[in-house]
Amino acid sequence: MAKELSGYGPTAGESMGGTGANLNQQGGNNNSNSGVHWGGGSGHGNNGGQGNSNSSGSTSTVMKTGESYLTPWGDVVINNDGLPVMNGIVMTEENSTLVDNPFGGVSRVLNSLISDMPSLFAESSGNNNNNTASVNTAPTNAQVSDMDKSSKVVGNVINEKQKQKNKIATQISEKQKKIEEMKKVFKHHSYHGITDLERDVDELQKKSNQLDADISKLNSYKNTLQSKIGDVNKQKEAEEKARENAEVAEHETLNEEKQAVAEAEKRLAEAKAELAKAESDVQSKQATVSRVAGELENAQKSVDVKVTGFPGWRDVQKKLQRQLEAKQAEYSAVENELKNAVSFRDGKAAEVKEAEQKLKEAQDALEKSQIKDAVDTMVGFYQYITEQYGEKYAKIAQDLAEKSKGKKIQGVDEALAAFEKYKNVLDKKFSKVDRDAIFNALESVNYDELSKNLTKISKSLKITSRVSFLYDVGSDFKNAIETGNWRPLFVTLEKSAVDVGVAKIVALMFSFIVGVPLGFWGIAIVTGIVSSYIGDDELSKLNELLGI
Repeated sequence: MAKELSGYGPTAGESMGGTGANLNQQGGNNNSNSGVHWGGGSGHGNNGGQGNSNSSGSTSTVMKTGESYLTPWGDVVINNDGLPVMNGIVMTEENSTLVDNPFGGVSRVLNSLISDMPSLFAESSGNNNNNTASVNTAPTNAQVSDMDKSSKVVGNVINEKQKQKNKIATQISEKQKKIEEMKKVFKHHSYHGITDLERDVDELQKKSNQLDADISKLNSYKNTLQSKIGDVNKQKEAEEKARENAEVAEHETLNEEKQAVAEAEKRLAEAKAELAKAESDVQSKQATVSRVAGELENAQKSVDVKVTGFPGWRDVQKKLQRQLEAKQAEYSAVENELKNAVSFRDGKAAEVKEAEQKLKEAQDALEKSQIKDAVDTMVGFYQYITEQYGEKYAKIAQDLAEKSKGKKIQGVDEALAAFEKYKNVLDKKFSKVDRDAIFNALESVNYDELSKNLTKISKSLKITSRVSFLYDVGSDFKNAIETGNWRPLFVTLEKSAVDVGVAKIVALMFSFIVGVPLGFWGIAIVTGIVSSYIGDDELSKLNELLGI
């Protein structure tokens, strides 16, 4: 049975009351069965009509001035004008929305909170424009950040209520002290001053108990959020692991260092989730100890104040003593539970530190392995160039790689002009057969292998490269060989290197040298393209080497 405790709208036959703003609406006819009224005021507001529905599964509650209703995002309080107030802001149709309250029923919530945590609130639903949203209907994996924000908001609400509880505890203590002082003066304990104070204490104790109940609900909700966050993180880890496994199945098995990092990351995530849960448990038990400590203090005071001289006073005293002893036992138990929880939490914190250290060690080992792999790749690359085209050619390739580091990209026109001058002479050196061989080699490129080469070469140059550019470069390279129009290739290379510089062009073009049987003249074209971005000196060295 839903309890609707806030707002106004076409489905509810509601009235803001007290504003004279004519905000009342007619009762709905969509199974709401809910005439909701925020309190009686003046002006055009009225009590709200009963919804016309055959459903009896929904009830409404009239909220009166001064009453409040608990939500995870703050209390909704009815002000003197009969209007709902949250976090000091009067809520209206313009600045708030009806949402399902995790603690039951429907509550109006400030739009500012909803916009800050949008994935926790669905868009308006239903066939009426009733400005209603529901909590936690978005996909769970989209809620992590918002659930973390909500957890912090709930934590703030808990802290505020704890402050209120502490203030009440002080008031109770002061009033009980006055009661004790007055009892010493007045023999008749029914003296209205004493009874008035006792009623005050009872009322304050009720408020304190309600705050305890609210804090318990809020802690439970916060724990639920934390648990969901942990579940989502675990799900993400599982999905990431599945993707990793798919890549392993498609390409190659993860090496030992990658496996170690993956396991260390998983263990760290688990350790952090366990620590968060343990921390939440400590906070909950601290609240319990605080509550029982207050009750124990009150029980002790009741025993200490020995009132005699009336029939049965000894029985009363014995009963109070038994209650004190029971409360002492309860306090000892909850305090022991807190100590155990703290010890457990500290152990989990140590596990997190250990997991972080192991992850760092695994990452360092992987980094060293990747660097060694990248260095080995470049060593193999230069060795391949040396074996195929001679030591001088390999030296030029090595110089290009070194000089490209940190070098910014120049304009397409300047690099293209330098290359065209070089290519015009080169064209006279190789025939149509050579050109066709280069074209056919580019036609049969294995881009999977090429992407591996790109990753390793980029790593050695300490840059990152997008594999997608390989396809664009390969396509433009092939078209340039066929048509003689090199501008599209140079434009693509400039786009790829705009954020890193010439080193990215080196990584892209060297990947083709390693992965594609371009032949001598094909390699000459690739190194010519790279040299045109480095400078005339490198082109001159290449011309001299090639005898052009």
